[in-house]
Amino acid sequence: MNNTLDVRQFSTQKHKSTKTLKRSSIFCAFATLRFCVEFLIFVIICSPLSADRIESLLTIGDHAQAELELRELIQQNPDDKALKRLEVRALAKQKDITKLLRAYNMYEDKNDKELLEEVAWAIIHKAGESSSPIIRQEACIASFMSNDAKGIPNCLEAMRDRSEQLRLVATELAARSRDRLLEEQAHNAIEHDSSRRVRLMSIACVGAMRYQEAKPTLIHILEAQPGDSDEKMAAIGALANISNSIDENQILALVKSDRAFMRILACELVLSRYDTKLAPLLIPLMNDTVYDVRMAAIQCLGTLGTAVHPDVLHALSLHPDIKTKILAHWFSLRAGNAHSFDALQNYLLHSDRSIRLFAASALSHSPKQHLEHYNDPLVTLNLSLGCIWNRQHVQKAVQAVLEALVDKTRLSSQSAGIFSFIGPTTHTHVGGYARLPESEDLRVRLELYSMLACCSTVSLKEPMQRFLQDHTWGITAQSASLMMQENLLYLDELEPLLEDPRHEVALQAAFLLAMYAQDEKALHVLEQSFDTAPRNMKEFILFAISTIGSKSALPFLCRVLSEPSESLRVSAARGILICLYR
Repeated sequence: MNNTLDVRQFSTQKHKSTKTLKRSSIFCAFATLRFCVEFLIFVIICSPLSADRIESLLTIGDHAQAELELRELIQQNPDDKALKRLEVRALAKQKDITKLLRAYNMYEDKNDKELLEEVAWAIIHKAGESSSPIIRQEACIASFMSNDAKGIPNCLEAMRDRSEQLRLVATELAARSRDRLLEEQAHNAIEHDSSRRVRLMSIACVGAMRYQEAKPTLIHILEAQPGDSDEKMAAIGALANISNSIDENQILALVKSDRAFMRILACELVLSRYDTKLAPLLIPLMNDTVYDVRMAAIQCLGTLGTAVHPDVLHALSLHPDIKTKILAHWFSLRAGNAHSFDALQNYLLHSDRSIRLFAASALSHSPKQHLEHYNDPLVTLNLSLGCIWNRQHVQKAVQAVLEALVDKTRLSSQSAGIFSFIGPTTHTHVGGYARLPESEDLRVRLELYSMLACCSTVSLKEPMQRFLQDHTWGITAQSASLMMQENLLYLDELEPLLEDPRHEVALQAAFLLAMYAQDEKALHVLEQSFDTAPRNMKEFILFAISTIGSKSALPFLCRVLSEPSESLRVSAARGILICLYR
């Protein structure tokens, strides 16, 4: 017994001495580091003025002192190239843009890529501190587009910005990155951001990043009672992306949960992995008291082709909820019951337009397609899209789509579970999103024309020319791109237009060649047009030049750095970074 106690005491003493030794080692390491830093500062202070001393000041972050001492050195040696280079670097570190550009313009070696990169980053970092949300947004976009670790601090600050719109943009861009700091900030915003829109975007962001540490937070959102239904649906999508694997016990636990959104999550997990073995566990959810759960279960089981007893489907077809009836008939039609086709057709004449469109989307997602002309052009449109997707009655469907597009109703893409369809726009004007209803309508119509272009011999030249008359440059460019895909426009035909005496024609040709061919021949027109172009067009020109990514554009972009507009300077700096390292 005494021997045992002695061993324990010895072990305890040994553990304490080891712990003390570790603390002593850490203390010694910090003391050594502090001594080295203090010695370096002492050496710098005592050393005479020289380029090496300036380098040392820049290394320890004393940029203001470096610039101050550089002035004296440059007065002594005004032609020293190394000192001028150090001056540019010191001013870049201080982000004194006016002095920086003056010093850089006096620096003779414009082929110094490393120095030019420092100048560009100084402009972007300075813009990130601007009082204008628009300028800060430009800096954020430039930082993300650079694909460089130097831009991460700007991106991180933008995700914490006081402007809701900037936080939204930064979070949406962060979803394309896998940087740890950005992942943590997106996760933090889910719980602490005051904006509901930012929280929703952050949930989608952690899902796109597959950030595993966010799973408990997302599950807490689903379990919260009460809670925001949109946040819960976003959390379901994010968890479906994040979850690496599922098993029978997990699905059973979710199916039996007293939270509706947890039951929906069970359906999403099974469907996202197309797991036919686990699908039968969802059959009880077809009779769930919550409509969204019923829809998720029926759509999942119908898509996976799970065998369900006919009595279950018959009972659902008599359900008091109309959309549940439609879902039951859709499931039966996929299972081979031809009588359900006639039942679905009847709902296409319902007095409620939302019911008509829901039935049309169900039919368009079924194996048997139906195409007739209805008084509601959107019903005809969705039925026609189903025919095109399933390669049934294609030419007739194409003609029906073209006729339906004559209707002036603003369109938007909508969804009901896995069903997607075209409906009247539900968007309104939102701060920060210029012309949202109009641009959404144009986007949807362009996607429809793109679909027609892939499967039809019908000429799209006339409708595409109508698109080209729109003043939205993004839509114009997409329309022209589609025309080129359809052999309605050729790159060879665009090149002569660069010499067209009509300035607008030459500029549009240059813009299209830059966007879709990265053709350096367009640079001359773009650069010449810049000085006389309107303010908003200058940004498009800089974007096009950046897209070409040619090093021959660097002298022009360097000149734009002297523009009085900070937004244009940031755009030019972004272009410089892209052109330097493409």
